[in-house]
Amino acid sequence: MRIREVLPSEEDAVRRLVTEAFLTVEHADGTEGELVGRLRSSSDFLPGYEVAAEERDGLIGHAMMTRGSVPTMERDLPVLVLAPVSVALSHRRKGVGSELVETLLAKGQRDGWAGAVVLGDPAYYGRFGFVEASTFGWTFPFDVPPEYALAQVWKTNCPQAIGPVRFSPVFGA
Repeated sequence: MRIREVLPSEEDAVRRLVTEAFLTVEHADGTEGELVGRLRSSSDFLPGYEVAAEERDGLIGHAMMTRGSVPTMERDLPVLVLAPVSVALSHRRKGVGSELVETLLAKGQRDGWAGAVVLGDPAYYGRFGFVEASTFGWTFPFDVPPEYALAQVWKTNCPQAIGPVRFSPVFGA
């Protein structure tokens, strides 16, 4: 398996992969494949923060991070929003998703972002260092149980948040 940046020519293949991967997800709405395209077209898209996992027979996973921020009295903290993360049904539980997530988190840390957020299962994302966002005084603009609003902070001494994390408007926040 190889993790690499997504190529512009792979938009259709990524959309199909993401749509298929979310067919079995309880809270999916069937538009996750289109969400990726809308995120790519948004001002919050970050080239280099969309990766794919591939094997000889093609794409087996996809993940991306987009620009977000945490409003504070001093300044907005730049954070990364991890979503969506998708793995082909035939390749689940083989470490594909972990490789994708770890690749993006390492890049975000190297590039100097304040941290990352994800809306997801704490049992899964906790293994990457995500904890409840409320630990840092952060809230999400979605009506979700707080244990699913997750964050990790890479910068020390971050100023206090004065509002919810800003996600791309594409997420409907």
